[in-house]
Amino acid sequence: MMPVWWYFQPSFNCPHEVERVGRLNDGGKWMCGMPVLESMTKEDKCVIYSLGVFDDSSWEKEMIDRTNCQVFAFDASVDKIAGDAAGDPNIHFFKYFIGGKDKVDKNGMVWKTLKTIMNENGHEWIDVLKIDIEGTEFDALNAMMDQFDILPFSQLQLEIHLYSDVEKRKHFMKLVKFWERLEGHHLRPFWSELNTIVARMGNFLTLSEYSFINIADKRRLLV
Repeated sequence: MMPVWWYFQPSFNCPHEVERVGRLNDGGKWMCGMPVLESMTKEDKCVIYSLGVFDDSSWEKEMIDRTNCQVFAFDASVDKIAGDAAGDPNIHFFKYFIGGKDKVDKNGMVWKTLKTIMNENGHEWIDVLKIDIEGTEFDALNAMMDQFDILPFSQLQLEIHLYSDVEKRKHFMKLVKFWERLEGHHLRPFWSELNTIVARMGNFLTLSEYSFINIADKRRLLV
């Protein structure tokens, strides 16, 4: 059977240089327009949100080393950001998950929506949003699309997780509807990369990385 990812191919060209940032295996991201981000001054107030960091901060570390951006990282599964990024004054860590609604779950873990954390941090726009949240990206992004007419970020780095019964039609159609909704909110995929290292289910690859540009970008950063 043809892998489901073959039906979801990048259909848009980044109008700038494309470059992989972070380590070579799981954790790195294909970025559009790094020279644009590198040219931004502190007065430009570049903001990066990283939802889900776990034990790898190679992408976050390279972003703060190469730009004047402030990185805001969120993950309730760890107590601090890993590696050399820990303690850097340009990275700010928050111990909670990002999901579809604000709540405290049965394990006492705090969940917040993107809209809530942006309000708490006083942000109106995110220059790069990275999401790697182990399957809850569907709830989190659907909430964003419910809460914002124009999604408040210029670029999205997203890992999509399909862990169970991924070949069944109902799950394929769920992904189709999710994908169509992303495109309906002006996101255009310019790169993809199958994650062949972390997870397999039989012969089916269960994870794939996607990079998107928001063509309705209010800052006009990339388009």
